[in-house]
Amino acid sequence: MPVCKPLCKKNKVIIGITPTKDGLGYLLELSDGTSIKVMESEAVQASVPEFSVDEEGYWIYKTSNNTDFKYLPGADGEKVSAWPRDEEGNVVATPLISVSSSGYWQVSYDNGQTYTSLGTKAEGGSQGGTSIFSKVEYNEANHTFSFTLSDGGKTYTFPVDDTFGLIIYGLNDADSEQTVQVFAPNENHKEYKVEQNDVQQAVVQAPKGWNVLLSENLLTITPQATATKDMEETIKIVLTSSKNYIRIVSIEVKQLSSEAGAEAWQQFVNADQQNVLLDFSYAGYKHGEIAPPEIETLIAQGYKVYDVTDPQYGAIPNDGKSDRAAFMKVLEEIASETKQEDLNMTDRYIKENAKAIIYFPEGNYILQDEDSKDRRIRISMSDIVFKRSRKKQNNTRNDCCK
Repeated sequence: MPVCKPLCKKNKVIIGITPTKDGLGYLLELSDGTSIKVMESEAVQASVPEFSVDEEGYWIYKTSNNTDFKYLPGADGEKVSAWPRDEEGNVVATPLISVSSSGYWQVSYDNGQTYTSLGTKAEGGSQGGTSIFSKVEYNEANHTFSFTLSDGGKTYTFPVDDTFGLIIYGLNDADSEQTVQVFAPNENHKEYKVEQNDVQQAVVQAPKGWNVLLSENLLTITPQATATKDMEETIKIVLTSSKNYIRIVSIEVKQLSSEAGAEAWQQFVNADQQNVLLDFSYAGYKHGEIAPPEIETLIAQGYKVYDVTDPQYGAIPNDGKSDRAAFMKVLEEIASETKQEDLNMTDRYIKENAKAIIYFPEGNYILQDEDSKDRRIRISMSDIVFKRSRKKQNNTRNDCCK
């Protein structure tokens, strides 16, 4: 078993456990510096083959989509013997199973040189773990990690010695979401506070041109002097504990090229056809250069106020319900033309010189929820102002992703 074998060796101990980003399993760090991944079978949305051997000694298999076993096909469609040698004494290769790039289970009889498709879709693709279990559990209080095999229900429990390691605040702490440390052009260095636990020795492996200094309480990373193009590198810090455990901390870094930035900026300034930078300089009312007038001034200029909470529209703040229908009623009344576009997924409202003020009184308004998450509202109007209460607790919300 790929996971049990390394853990059962006396010289290997679990020294670190990190939940996978998808929340479907754990990455285990072992005391020799290696890592393995374990995942629950309930979390793997894939049709996983189950193998056996029939009474005559041939490989058979089925997936979760099949009720009956069928013969594992050989390279030429023949049955595949499970005996280590054939009748002539030749060694029979053990079948290797993997998922193809198109998402189908496939088998190889020549150690991965060529593969034969099983014709079964691996729904969800290759799950990327080293084994599949019906249950995996990390008991942080008891410092134990256990997993239960999916085929026989047997449970294995291993101790976890997590007293050894290096915490880099702002990089691998719980509040950090940035996976790559980005260095802007001309940025001299970055500093991180660190906490060392039972670290007896630390060896830094830095890319060429980078300078990495680790002291008792501080990690300093200095990029190379210049970069002619954007470069992504990996810094590794190999730690050794008092028990001779090994732990490897990897830091992904990226240095941005000053020349690339200058080229993009020149394309923007010169309005080059290759320009990829967007110009938000003049977004907003009157190009964002002045604040919108007060409602009274706009009314004097012929603007009409549309209060979304007016009974004819029906928005109710703070009730936890969608106010989208009320908002659309307001738009329908203002617009001179309405269209449905993008296969009826976009509601478009059109009018020149609308001279309208859509007013949201104090409170919270939900304009998009789970039911409308795939629909869009497009407002093609001029002279339209969205006005809210001046109080800070006034908000419009998008609840479709909560």
